Amino acid sequence: MQLFQRCLVHIKRQIKNYLSNAPQLDQARQLLQLSLGITKLKTIEEAHTWLADFYKWYELNKDFINQKTINEESQRWWYTHQKLHMACSHLINAVPTCLPISTTR
Repeated sequence: MQLFQRCLVHIKRQIKNYLSNAPQLDQARQLLQLSLGITKLKTIEEAHTWLADFYKWYELNKDFINQKTINEESQRWWYTHQKLHMACSHLINAVPTCLPISTTR
């Protein structure tokens, strides 16, 4: 159980590092608020609810998160909202290994 809690704390801390304590973008503020709840999960049902909330948030904001800026001269691109994209990607990649997700509800 201790590894589970530590993992969630590290996820929350990394999201906060990416987004700061006072993000400027509404989407970043919402993601920060969601991430703060990750360490409060006590049951599998709470984890499922949190994941559903995150999924809804992601579906509403995925186009914004994945916006790209392209340099016309070099044709190089980058994510317009890099920190938000990194925070979201971190959550997507980290959550399956840290939350006790049951395949049966």
